[in-house]
Amino acid sequence: MNKIQNKNLTNIKGKNDHILDRLSINHCPYCHAEKQDFVAVHFRSPQWTWLHLCGREGYTIICGKCRNEINRILTTMN
Repeated sequence: MNKIQNKNLTNIKGKNDHILDRLSINHCPYCHAEKQDFVAVHFRSPQWTWLHLCGREGYTIICGKCRNEINRILTTMN
């Protein structure tokens, strides 16, 4: 998984909290932060991926403390 460098996570914290309820993990595997420190960031692959039938959309779960990517939740795939 990736470490998020330049994303301002405080601006998006709370907007996608309903997604965090779907997680089975309760602690960050890297820094052991609690689940309430996680942030769900919406992602959508570029338009060309949808045209070639390999598009993806969903959420990336990031630890707000260490900024490591914890998980991905895929919601749409073509």
